[in-house]
Amino acid sequence: MRRSIGLAFLFLFSLGILSAQDQDISSSETIGSDNLDRLEVLASWQGTDNRFVTASFNADSSLLALVLNDGLIRLLDFPSLDPQSTLAGVSFEATQVKFNRDNSRLMVSDFYGNYAFWDVGTGEVIREYTLDSDQIWEEVDDDLRLLVTLNKNGAVIVREITSESEILSVEQADSLPYPRISPDGSLLLTVSAGGFSVWDISAGIIAYQFDKPENTELSGFGFSPDGHLIWANWRDWQYGRDVSENRSIVVFWDTADGSESAMLNGGGSHFRMYFSKSSQFVATAGENDQLQDTIWVWDVEKRKLLGQAGVPTGGGVAGFNPDGSLLAVASGTSTRLQFWDANEPEIRVIAAIDIGSGTFTPPTFSADGRYLLTVGADIRVWGIPLD
Repeated sequence: MRRSIGLAFLFLFSLGILSAQDQDISSSETIGSDNLDRLEVLASWQGTDNRFVTASFNADSSLLALVLNDGLIRLLDFPSLDPQSTLAGVSFEATQVKFNRDNSRLMVSDFYGNYAFWDVGTGEVIREYTLDSDQIWEEVDDDLRLLVTLNKNGAVIVREITSESEILSVEQADSLPYPRISPDGSLLLTVSAGGFSVWDISAGIIAYQFDKPENTELSGFGFSPDGHLIWANWRDWQYGRDVSENRSIVVFWDTADGSESAMLNGGGSHFRMYFSKSSQFVATAGENDQLQDTIWVWDVEKRKLLGQAGVPTGGGVAGFNPDGSLLAVASGTSTRLQFWDANEPEIRVIAAIDIGSGTFTPPTFSADGRYLLTVGADIRVWGIPLD
Protein backbone atom coordinates (compact mmCIF):
# COMPACT_ATOMS: atom_id res chain seq x y z
CA MET A 1 0.00 0.00 0.00
CA ARG A 2 1.32 3.44 -0.89
CA ARG A 3 0.43 6.55 0.95
CA SER A 4 1.85 10.03 1.09
CA ILE A 5 3.37 11.25 4.32
CA GLY A 6 4.24 14.91 4.52
CA LEU A 7 7.65 15.82 5.95
CA ALA A 8 7.40 17.42 9.36
CA PHE A 9 10.33 19.64 10.24
CA LEU A 10 10.53 19.45 14.02
CA PHE A 11 12.53 21.37 16.56
CA LEU A 12 13.70 18.13 18.15
CA PHE A 13 14.81 19.26 21.58
CA SER A 14 11.32 20.68 22.22
CA LEU A 15 10.17 17.05 22.36
CA GLY A 16 12.63 16.30 25.12
CA ILE A 17 14.47 13.59 23.22
CA LEU A 18 17.88 15.21 22.83
CA SER A 19 20.27 15.22 25.74
CA ALA A 20 21.85 18.36 27.16
CA GLN A 21 25.13 17.24 25.57
CA ASP A 22 23.88 17.78 22.04
CA GLN A 23 25.87 20.62 20.51
CA ASP A 24 27.68 21.18 17.25
CA ILE A 25 30.10 18.25 17.19
CA SER A 26 31.78 18.94 13.84
CA SER A 27 35.28 19.62 15.23
CA SER A 28 36.67 16.21 16.10
CA GLU A 29 39.89 14.30 15.52
CA THR A 30 40.06 11.06 13.59
CA ILE A 31 39.75 8.22 16.11
CA GLY A 32 42.96 6.15 16.30
CA SER A 33 44.97 3.98 18.62
CA ASP A 34 46.94 6.97 19.91
CA ASN A 35 44.06 9.14 21.16
CA LEU A 36 41.47 6.71 22.55
CA ASP A 37 42.17 7.96 26.07
CA ARG A 38 40.33 11.17 25.09
CA LEU A 39 37.26 9.53 23.57
CA GLU A 40 34.02 10.91 25.01
CA VAL A 41 30.27 10.97 24.44
CA LEU A 42 29.38 13.92 22.22
CA ALA A 43 25.65 13.28 21.90
CA SER A 44 23.11 10.80 23.24
CA TRP A 45 19.44 9.94 22.90
CA GLN A 46 17.20 7.66 24.91
CA GLY A 47 13.79 6.20 24.20
CA THR A 48 10.87 6.13 26.61
CA ASP A 49 9.29 3.27 28.57
CA ASN A 50 12.35 1.04 28.05
CA ARG A 51 11.58 0.62 24.36
CA PHE A 52 14.16 -0.44 21.82
CA VAL A 53 16.15 2.27 20.09
CA THR A 54 18.21 2.07 16.93
CA ALA A 55 20.22 4.41 14.71
CA SER A 56 22.32 4.45 11.56
CA PHE A 57 24.49 6.70 9.43
CA ASN A 58 23.77 6.99 5.72
CA ALA A 59 26.45 5.95 3.22
CA ASP A 60 28.65 9.05 3.52
CA SER A 61 27.68 9.81 7.15
CA SER A 62 26.07 13.10 6.16
CA LEU A 63 22.81 11.98 7.82
CA LEU A 64 22.02 10.22 11.07
CA ALA A 65 18.71 8.37 11.40
CA LEU A 66 17.30 8.02 14.93
CA VAL A 67 14.51 5.61 15.81
CA LEU A 68 13.29 6.07 19.39
CA ASN A 69 10.16 3.99 18.73
CA ASP A 70 7.69 6.78 19.35
CA GLY A 71 6.24 6.52 15.82
CA LEU A 72 8.83 8.78 14.17
CA ILE A 73 12.16 8.48 12.37
CA ARG A 74 14.27 11.59 12.85
CA LEU A 75 16.87 12.50 10.22
CA LEU A 76 19.64 14.80 11.46
CA ASP A 77 22.37 16.45 9.43
CA PHE A 78 25.68 15.07 10.61
CA PRO A 79 27.81 16.09 12.35
CA SER A 80 25.96 19.36 13.09
CA LEU A 81 22.89 17.40 14.39
CA ASP A 82 20.60 20.02 12.84
CA PRO A 83 17.12 18.54 12.28
CA GLN A 84 16.56 17.82 8.59
CA SER A 85 13.24 15.99 8.47
CA THR A 86 10.99 13.49 10.21
CA LEU A 87 9.39 10.41 8.67
CA ALA A 88 6.16 9.22 10.26
CA GLY A 89 4.26 5.96 10.23
CA VAL A 90 6.36 3.50 12.27
CA SER A 91 3.73 1.11 13.60
CA PHE A 92 6.07 -1.42 15.25
CA GLU A 93 9.05 -1.35 17.61
CA ALA A 94 11.98 -1.29 15.21
CA THR A 95 15.33 -2.91 15.94
CA GLN A 96 17.11 -1.91 12.71
CA VAL A 97 17.21 1.19 10.53
CA LYS A 98 19.10 1.30 7.24
CA PHE A 99 19.70 3.70 4.34
CA ASN A 100 20.24 2.39 0.84
CA ARG A 101 23.52 3.06 -0.91
CA ASP A 102 22.52 6.30 -2.67
CA ASN A 103 20.68 7.61 0.43
CA SER A 104 17.34 7.88 -1.40
CA ARG A 105 15.53 5.16 0.57
CA LEU A 106 15.30 4.18 4.21
CA MET A 107 14.09 0.99 5.87
CA VAL A 108 13.16 0.01 9.41
CA SER A 109 12.51 -3.56 10.55
CA ASP A 110 12.00 -5.57 13.72
CA PHE A 111 12.65 -9.04 15.12
CA TYR A 112 9.35 -10.39 13.82
CA GLY A 113 9.63 -9.71 10.10
CA ASN A 114 7.89 -6.33 9.91
CA TYR A 115 9.42 -3.94 7.36
CA ALA A 116 8.66 -0.41 6.23
CA PHE A 117 10.37 1.51 3.40
CA TRP A 118 10.42 5.28 2.80
CA ASP A 119 11.44 7.65 0.04
CA VAL A 120 13.78 9.95 1.98
CA GLY A 121 13.27 12.93 -0.32
CA THR A 122 9.47 12.98 -0.31
CA GLY A 123 8.69 11.26 3.00
CA GLU A 124 6.39 8.84 1.16
CA VAL A 125 5.96 5.31 2.48
CA ILE A 126 7.01 3.05 -0.40
CA ARG A 127 5.86 -0.20 1.12
CA GLU A 128 5.01 -1.91 4.41
CA TYR A 129 5.61 -5.63 4.72
CA THR A 130 4.68 -8.20 7.38
CA LEU A 131 6.09 -11.72 7.46
CA ASP A 132 3.41 -14.24 6.41
CA SER A 133 2.58 -17.12 8.75
CA ASP A 134 4.31 -19.69 6.50
CA GLN A 135 7.51 -17.65 6.15
CA ILE A 136 10.49 -18.02 8.47
CA TRP A 137 13.04 -15.49 7.18
CA GLU A 138 13.54 -12.42 4.98
CA GLU A 139 16.36 -10.11 3.81
CA VAL A 140 16.81 -7.04 1.59
CA ASP A 141 19.64 -5.93 -0.68
CA ASP A 142 21.70 -2.83 0.09
CA ASP A 143 19.81 -0.76 -2.49
CA LEU A 144 16.51 -1.56 -0.70
CA ARG A 145 15.10 -2.65 -4.04
CA LEU A 146 14.58 -6.40 -3.54
CA LEU A 147 13.08 -8.48 -0.73
CA VAL A 148 13.99 -12.17 -0.32
CA THR A 149 11.80 -14.54 1.73
CA LEU A 150 12.10 -18.20 2.79
CA ASN A 151 9.04 -20.22 3.77
CA LYS A 152 8.61 -23.40 5.79
CA ASN A 153 8.60 -25.55 2.64
CA GLY A 154 11.99 -24.27 1.46
CA ALA A 155 10.67 -21.90 -1.21
CA VAL A 156 12.89 -18.84 -1.71
CA ILE A 157 11.20 -15.91 -3.45
CA VAL A 158 12.80 -12.66 -4.61
CA ARG A 159 10.36 -9.73 -5.02
CA GLU A 160 10.72 -6.15 -6.17
CA ILE A 161 9.77 -4.02 -3.15
CA THR A 162 7.92 -1.19 -4.87
CA SER A 163 5.78 -3.23 -7.26
CA GLU A 164 5.72 -6.44 -5.16
CA SER A 165 6.30 -8.38 -8.40
CA GLU A 166 8.03 -11.77 -8.17
CA ILE A 167 11.42 -11.88 -9.89
CA LEU A 168 12.77 -15.32 -8.93
CA SER A 169 11.43 -18.41 -7.14
CA VAL A 170 13.71 -21.34 -6.28
CA GLU A 171 13.81 -24.21 -3.78
CA GLN A 172 16.34 -24.48 -0.96
CA ALA A 173 17.44 -27.95 0.20
CA ASP A 174 17.57 -27.08 3.91
CA SER A 175 16.26 -24.27 6.08
CA LEU A 176 19.73 -23.36 7.38
CA PRO A 177 21.79 -21.42 6.57
CA TYR A 178 19.27 -18.81 5.48
CA PRO A 179 19.62 -17.51 1.88
CA ARG A 180 21.70 -14.41 1.26
CA ILE A 181 21.38 -11.69 -1.39
CA SER A 182 24.36 -9.73 -2.70
CA PRO A 183 24.64 -6.02 -1.82
CA ASP A 184 23.70 -4.99 -5.37
CA GLY A 185 20.84 -7.50 -5.61
CA SER A 186 22.34 -9.41 -8.54
CA LEU A 187 23.18 -12.73 -6.83
CA LEU A 188 21.44 -15.07 -4.40
CA LEU A 189 22.96 -17.85 -2.25
CA THR A 190 20.86 -20.92 -1.42
CA VAL A 191 21.63 -24.29 0.18
CA SER A 192 21.85 -27.20 -2.26
CA ALA A 193 22.02 -30.97 -1.67
CA GLY A 194 25.81 -31.08 -1.80
CA GLY A 195 26.82 -27.57 -0.82
CA PHE A 196 25.36 -24.27 -2.02
CA SER A 197 24.33 -22.52 -5.22
CA VAL A 198 24.91 -18.97 -6.46
CA TRP A 199 21.98 -17.73 -8.56
CA ASP A 200 22.03 -14.97 -11.14
CA ILE A 201 18.75 -13.31 -10.12
CA SER A 202 17.93 -11.48 -13.33
CA ALA A 203 18.75 -14.48 -15.55
CA GLY A 204 17.12 -16.99 -13.18
CA ILE A 205 19.98 -19.48 -13.52
CA ILE A 206 22.72 -20.93 -11.32
CA ALA A 207 25.94 -18.99 -11.97
CA TYR A 208 28.17 -21.11 -9.71
CA GLN A 209 27.82 -24.29 -7.65
CA PHE A 210 30.12 -25.01 -4.69
CA ASP A 211 30.33 -28.52 -3.27
CA LYS A 212 30.76 -29.30 0.39
CA PRO A 213 34.32 -30.35 1.31
CA GLU A 214 34.70 -33.83 2.81
CA ASN A 215 33.88 -34.19 6.52
CA THR A 216 32.40 -30.70 6.77
CA GLU A 217 29.03 -29.10 7.40
CA LEU A 218 27.89 -25.78 5.90
CA SER A 219 27.24 -23.42 8.81
CA GLY A 220 27.06 -20.05 7.04
CA PHE A 221 27.64 -18.09 3.85
CA GLY A 222 27.37 -14.54 2.59
CA PHE A 223 28.94 -11.67 0.67
CA SER A 224 31.58 -9.11 1.54
CA PRO A 225 30.12 -5.59 1.91
CA ASP A 226 31.57 -4.51 -1.43
CA GLY A 227 30.01 -7.55 -3.14
CA HIS A 228 33.34 -8.70 -4.61
CA LEU A 229 33.65 -11.83 -2.48
CA ILE A 230 31.46 -14.78 -1.54
CA TRP A 231 32.37 -16.52 1.68
CA ALA A 232 31.30 -19.85 3.16
CA ASN A 233 31.96 -21.19 6.64
CA TRP A 234 32.35 -24.98 6.76
CA ARG A 235 32.44 -26.74 10.12
CA ASP A 236 35.32 -29.21 9.91
CA TRP A 237 34.60 -32.53 11.61
CA GLN A 238 37.98 -34.18 10.98
CA TYR A 239 38.73 -33.98 14.71
CA GLY A 240 35.45 -35.72 15.58
CA ARG A 241 32.01 -34.40 16.47
CA ASP A 242 32.82 -33.34 20.01
CA VAL A 243 31.76 -29.67 20.05
CA SER A 244 34.94 -28.73 21.92
CA GLU A 245 37.15 -30.15 19.16
CA ASN A 246 35.60 -28.81 15.96
CA ARG A 247 37.22 -26.31 13.62
CA SER A 248 35.97 -23.90 11.00
CA ILE A 249 37.20 -23.55 7.43
CA VAL A 250 36.27 -20.22 5.83
CA VAL A 251 36.62 -20.09 2.03
CA PHE A 252 36.35 -16.98 -0.19
CA TRP A 253 35.50 -16.85 -3.89
CA ASP A 254 35.55 -14.00 -6.41
CA THR A 255 31.98 -13.14 -7.47
CA ALA A 256 33.21 -12.15 -10.97
CA ASP A 257 34.29 -15.66 -12.03
CA GLY A 258 33.70 -17.98 -9.05
CA SER A 259 37.42 -18.63 -8.54
CA GLU A 260 38.70 -19.33 -5.03
CA SER A 261 40.60 -16.36 -3.63
CA ALA A 262 41.44 -17.41 -0.07
CA MET A 263 40.98 -20.06 2.62
CA LEU A 264 41.23 -19.43 6.37
CA ASN A 265 41.66 -22.45 8.62
CA GLY A 266 42.10 -22.13 12.35
CA GLY A 267 41.00 -23.40 15.73
CA GLY A 268 37.53 -22.69 17.01
CA SER A 269 34.08 -22.23 15.49
CA HIS A 270 33.47 -19.03 13.54
CA PHE A 271 29.84 -17.91 13.35
CA ARG A 272 29.77 -14.24 12.28
CA MET A 273 31.84 -12.19 9.83
CA TYR A 274 32.74 -8.48 10.03
CA PHE A 275 34.67 -6.96 7.13
CA SER A 276 36.81 -3.86 6.83
CA LYS A 277 35.74 -1.34 4.17
CA SER A 278 38.25 -2.68 1.63
CA SER A 279 37.38 -6.32 2.53
CA GLN A 280 41.11 -6.97 3.10
CA PHE A 281 40.55 -7.64 6.79
CA VAL A 282 37.81 -9.71 8.39
CA ALA A 283 36.92 -10.36 12.01
CA THR A 284 35.31 -13.73 12.66
CA ALA A 285 33.34 -14.15 15.89
CA GLY A 286 32.61 -17.46 17.57
CA GLU A 287 33.97 -19.83 20.22
CA ASN A 288 37.46 -21.20 20.80
CA ASP A 289 38.20 -24.81 21.80
CA GLN A 290 37.33 -23.99 25.41
CA LEU A 291 33.93 -22.67 24.27
CA GLN A 292 34.91 -19.13 25.22
CA ASP A 293 33.58 -16.22 23.14
CA THR A 294 36.41 -15.16 20.84
CA ILE A 295 37.07 -12.90 17.87
CA TRP A 296 39.79 -13.64 15.32
CA VAL A 297 41.20 -11.02 12.93
CA TRP A 298 42.50 -12.11 9.53
CA ASP A 299 44.26 -10.56 6.56
CA VAL A 300 42.26 -12.13 3.72
CA GLU A 301 44.67 -11.09 0.98
CA LYS A 302 47.64 -12.67 2.81
CA ARG A 303 45.50 -15.58 4.11
CA LYS A 304 46.98 -14.93 7.54
CA LEU A 305 45.64 -14.89 11.08
CA LEU A 306 46.74 -11.60 12.64
CA GLY A 307 45.54 -12.38 16.15
CA GLN A 308 42.67 -13.28 18.42
CA ALA A 309 41.26 -12.28 21.78
CA GLY A 310 38.44 -13.23 24.08
CA VAL A 311 35.40 -11.00 24.45
CA PRO A 312 33.02 -10.44 27.37
CA THR A 313 29.95 -12.59 27.77
CA GLY A 314 27.28 -12.80 25.10
CA GLY A 315 29.19 -13.49 21.87
CA GLY A 316 30.75 -10.59 20.01
CA VAL A 317 29.93 -7.95 17.38
CA ALA A 318 32.56 -5.78 15.76
CA GLY A 319 33.18 -2.89 13.39
CA PHE A 320 36.39 -1.68 11.68
CA ASN A 321 37.31 1.95 11.25
CA PRO A 322 37.57 3.12 7.60
CA ASP A 323 41.22 2.20 7.06
CA GLY A 324 40.98 -1.14 8.89
CA SER A 325 43.56 -0.24 11.55
CA LEU A 326 41.17 -0.24 14.50
CA LEU A 327 38.44 -2.66 15.55
CA ALA A 328 35.64 -1.80 18.00
CA VAL A 329 34.21 -4.87 19.74
CA ALA A 330 30.96 -5.01 21.72
CA SER A 331 29.43 -8.04 23.31
CA GLY A 332 25.87 -8.85 24.25
CA THR A 333 25.04 -8.05 27.85
CA SER A 334 28.45 -6.61 28.67
CA THR A 335 28.63 -2.82 28.99
CA ARG A 336 32.28 -2.72 27.91
CA LEU A 337 33.31 -1.71 24.40
CA GLN A 338 36.85 -2.80 23.54
CA PHE A 339 39.18 -1.29 20.96
CA TRP A 340 41.70 -3.55 19.27
CA ASP A 341 44.80 -2.50 17.36
CA ALA A 342 44.22 -4.40 14.09
CA ASN A 343 47.73 -3.82 12.72
CA GLU A 344 50.30 -6.57 12.30
CA PRO A 345 52.08 -8.38 13.86
CA GLU A 346 49.51 -9.10 16.57
CA ILE A 347 46.09 -8.05 17.73
CA ARG A 348 45.89 -6.46 21.15
CA VAL A 349 43.23 -4.77 23.24
CA ILE A 350 44.40 -1.18 23.66
CA ALA A 351 41.43 0.50 25.36
CA ALA A 352 37.92 -0.05 26.69
CA ILE A 353 35.02 2.23 27.50
CA ASP A 354 31.69 1.75 29.26
CA ILE A 355 28.75 2.30 26.89
CA GLY A 356 26.18 2.09 29.67
CA SER A 357 24.40 -1.07 28.47
CA GLY A 358 24.95 -4.20 26.48
CA THR A 359 24.42 -4.32 22.73
CA PHE A 360 24.08 -6.90 19.97
CA THR A 361 24.42 -4.11 17.38
CA PRO A 362 27.90 -3.72 15.83
CA PRO A 363 29.57 -0.38 16.70
CA THR A 364 29.79 1.79 13.58
CA PHE A 365 32.44 4.32 12.61
CA SER A 366 31.49 7.32 10.49
CA ALA A 367 32.78 7.38 6.91
CA ASP A 368 35.62 9.75 7.85
CA GLY A 369 36.60 7.81 10.99
CA ARG A 370 35.96 10.78 13.30
CA TYR A 371 32.89 9.45 15.12
CA LEU A 372 31.64 6.19 16.56
CA LEU A 373 27.98 5.22 16.88
CA THR A 374 26.88 2.77 19.59
CA VAL A 375 23.36 1.49 20.19
CA GLY A 376 22.34 -0.19 23.44
CA ALA A 377 19.67 0.98 25.85
CA ASP A 378 20.43 4.39 24.38
CA ILE A 379 22.09 5.84 21.27
CA ARG A 380 25.49 7.49 21.67
CA VAL A 381 27.84 9.33 19.33
CA TRP A 382 31.47 9.23 20.50
CA GLY A 383 34.35 11.39 19.36
CA ILE A 384 37.58 13.13 20.27
CA PRO A 385 37.09 16.92 20.31
CA LEU A 386 39.88 19.07 18.95
CA ASP A 387 41.92 20.79 21.65
